[in-house]
Formats: sequence, structure tokens, C-alpha cells
Amino acid sequence: MSTLQLAVQMELDGEKYYQKQADHFADQPISKVFRILAKAEYKHAALIKSFAAGEDISMADDNSEDLKHVFSDLAPYKPDVTSIPRQLDVYRFAMEIEQKSIDLYQRLKDKSEDKIEGKLLDFLVQQEKTHYALFENLTEMVQRPEDWVEDAEFGNRDEY
Repeated sequence: MSTLQLAVQMELDGEKYYQKQADHFADQPISKVFRILAKAEYKHAALIKSFAAGEDISMADDNSEDLKHVFSDLAPYKPDVTSIPRQLDVYRFAMEIEQKSIDLYQRLKDKSEDKIEGKLLDFLVQQEKTHYALFENLTEMVQRPEDWVEDAEFGNRDEY
């Protein structure tokens, strides 16, 4: 399997994973995030396929607006005590997937001698870093209430 075929397969696997999570958390606001990420992973796979076929490619970051406004039209949250650990596990696993993608694309870029391929791989690294940061922030937001047990009057804490 060539490195580009591996990259395409990894993106398609990511799409399947995010779509499965979107379906699993269909009644939760996070479902929208997973659907956006599934769509982004599919587009990354199509971009890599186009590049491998020698076609002209456009590396426009067309999902950044979706991610910026992902929380803008959410319905009121329905608390489900059992959903927090599952969500945290999903977010952490998604971070691992994104980190593996970043590492792979960075290694491929370092080995590549083709400028256009290097540009594509740089774009993919930045896309995956954006996804990683999203899950990192979600993990922090969900976990912070559990970790913060100090008296509000004392201690050093990060600002929210």
C-alpha cells in the first residue's frame, strides 16, 4: 500500500468513526461536531485521491466556518450523568486519532521531495491540528468541573 493510499484509508476510517459517534450521540449537542468532522475527513480523502490521480487540487479550508460556529445554534443541554465519562473517552480517543494523523502527515512531508505534495501534506497537518485542538478544548470543558474542587476563595486557577 502506498503512503497516499494509506492516507486515504486513514481519512475514510476517520470519517466512519466520526459518523458512528455522531449517530451514537444523536441526542447530544456534540453530534453536530462529529458530523462536521466526518465531512472534513471525507473531503481530505477526496483531496488526497485527486492529488494521487494528478488532478489540480484546491486546498481551501471550507470547514473552518462550520467549526467556528458549531455551538451557535445548540438546543438546551439535557443532562445525562452517564454521558460524561463516555464523552470524555470519545474525545480522548479522537485526540489520539488526530495525533496519529498529524504524525503520519508530518513524516510523509519530511520524506517528500515534491513541493506540491509537501504543500498538500502541510495543509492536512494543519487541518488535523485544528481537529485535535477542538477535542482538546472539549475535553477540558467537560473535565474541568470534575477537577476543580478547590475553595473558590483560594488557589491558582486558569481563567475560563
